[in-house]
Amino acid sequence: MSLKFAEGTRTHGRLLVWLGALAVALALYAALGLHQWQLPGVNYDEALDAVPAMEVVRGLPLDNEAVVHIAGREWPLMVMPYVGAVSTYLFLPAFALLGPGVLAMRLTTLLIGAASLLAAWGFLREFLDERVASLSTLLLAANPSFVFWTRIGAFVALPVLPLALAVWWCLYRWYCGRGARYLILAAFCLGLGLSTKILFLWLWVALGLGWLVLSPWLYHTVEWRAWLWPWLRARPRALAAAGLAAIVGGGPLLAYNLLYGWPTVGVVLRNLSRTQLYGVNNLDLLGNLRTTFLVDLRAFLDGSWFAHSLGGPFINPVAVPALCLAIVVLACLAYCGKLSYNPRHLALLGLALVAIVFQSAFTITGLGAIHLVILWPIPQALIAASVFALADAASSHWPAVQWLRLGMAGLVGLGLVGAELWTTCRYHGALSRTGGIDDFSDAIYALASDLEQPGTPPAVALDWGFRRSLQVLTQGRVNPAELFEYSSVPGEAMKANIDRRVAGEPALYLFHSANCTSFAGHWEVFEESAYRHRLTPVLWKSYFQRSGAPIYLVYRLEPMPRLSALPPNARRLDVRLGGELGLLGYDIAGDTWHPGDRLGLTLYWQASVRQEISYKVFVHLVDDNGQIVAQRDSVPLNWGYPTTQWEPGEVVADPIRLPLGEQLAPGIYQVFVGMYSEATGQRLPLVQKGQPVPDDRLPLIAIRLCQTE
Repeated sequence: MSLKFAEGTRTHGRLLVWLGALAVALALYAALGLHQWQLPGVNYDEALDAVPAMEVVRGLPLDNEAVVHIAGREWPLMVMPYVGAVSTYLFLPAFALLGPGVLAMRLTTLLIGAASLLAAWGFLREFLDERVASLSTLLLAANPSFVFWTRIGAFVALPVLPLALAVWWCLYRWYCGRGARYLILAAFCLGLGLSTKILFLWLWVALGLGWLVLSPWLYHTVEWRAWLWPWLRARPRALAAAGLAAIVGGGPLLAYNLLYGWPTVGVVLRNLSRTQLYGVNNLDLLGNLRTTFLVDLRAFLDGSWFAHSLGGPFINPVAVPALCLAIVVLACLAYCGKLSYNPRHLALLGLALVAIVFQSAFTITGLGAIHLVILWPIPQALIAASVFALADAASSHWPAVQWLRLGMAGLVGLGLVGAELWTTCRYHGALSRTGGIDDFSDAIYALASDLEQPGTPPAVALDWGFRRSLQVLTQGRVNPAELFEYSSVPGEAMKANIDRRVAGEPALYLFHSANCTSFAGHWEVFEESAYRHRLTPVLWKSYFQRSGAPIYLVYRLEPMPRLSALPPNARRLDVRLGGELGLLGYDIAGDTWHPGDRLGLTLYWQASVRQEISYKVFVHLVDDNGQIVAQRDSVPLNWGYPTTQWEPGEVVADPIRLPLGEQLAPGIYQVFVGMYSEATGQRLPLVQKGQPVPDDRLPLIAIRLCQTE
């Protein structure tokens, strides 16, 4: 009796040690996650699923992909065709208690991260042992990817992590004979995971692959009966209940597609070969696999993803080698029969890791390390298992040094955790200096504050990255209209929408600086629409990152002033066209151009008498062989101010933007200008300083196109 009591006491003591390690992991995660909690700035995707929660709490109309009406109210159904509203509902308690805002939003996601740590520890404790569970949890708690992605919500995908862990844990408990309720709960989480984000399908496939590959190993036979064990273990009633639970969990996704005409299926089909958003070629499987395994998985493990959002880069140099070495160690120990853990368990984890990364090479949006959050804590578990398995093998081979087993494993584990912690702390240091970079800049707070001041005109966002962040930061008081397409070439419908908005009530127009623009081409459409309506874009305010680099440019529109003389900084000309029109001078923006740029040119015209004929202005870019390689023909002011409306003596400033094709070779090009009748195409005779100009087109200026770096 005393021996049993002593053994129970030792077991209880060991459990307390490992529970203490879990407590340390949670405390470490809380400290790292809450430090500088307001940084980086609120990213558009971070706020995407928080906006509907804010609108529910404040009783505002829902601005959402799809809603359902229950009890006389609107409730979010889906955020996007492939992203559900699970995160939205998780935000509701904190928003109700603390009010919608950054603190409530990030406390929610950090609590999801803490719940994931607890679930990871609980699952790995049963699946492997307390040692692996504790070290894996410590590695996760200090990992920069885990700390910062859970703080900013991992871009509407974070709830897939605790759901995936719940699936693993419940399926294992069901496998161990703990009851059909765990199978039913796992099925519900599998369905709910799909409703959270469609990429949860990767876990379905990984589990199916594990069943297909490992079932013969499980029952030591390759007969077909080896694959029937799930159906033999569960009664038909339990299987039916599990199927129903999966349907209930996937209910939001299923209802959305039934009610709205299968939009999720449509998105998948439209992006099968090449994604519309980022242009990923899904048919280039080898190239995508190279990216997912060598770039995305590496960034997921070593934290290098944050170089362009927080500062750096700072890389954990041991993360990738540790995982590779762990796989080799576990394989060697298994081959030698020295593995102290169930090899089938470790094989399942390794197979799931490879299967999920492999599937991430096919995407309906874009490739990226952030899609791999569903992998946690598999890499950490494999590393931890290799540490303790190697220590166990050493102690069994050399019993005299058994007392060193825990010490050596502890030192290795401490070194691994220290490397993660050092990398995370360096990112925190960078974050305190940068405040976040580009789409993560904390300059968004100043922009939100200015836009919600009384009397400020409504805002219009002509690029991605504004609306959702501003809605959350101002609790819906600033609600910018979005006028952009996920393309650098806006379509005709979008051009018409921008043109109507420019002609409407006064507004502030939001853009990113050139090097931070997500979808180019919209400034050009905006500028041309403004000129068409005889309006001039005027910078209202610029916003800067902490580095001093511009990030946000806010414009208003003012009526284009009527000129009575050539501006003093313009380059003066003495050119007559047809005797009644004159080209007084020009301005040219910039002094260096590259293929793909736009040549900014302003021509200053003057009519001596009222014109009865509408003329078009042409601009030709000619290479050294005399070939026209780019041209633009339009009525002055981008079709907005025909010559028939000009007042005699008025100086008309005609801004022209000539695209320089990306196919153009570096070199010297000549810019020619002139006018011709819109009705007949006949060019107006050109006279410069009393001399006729050959071909009635004026050689205005020579420009040099430089090699694109």
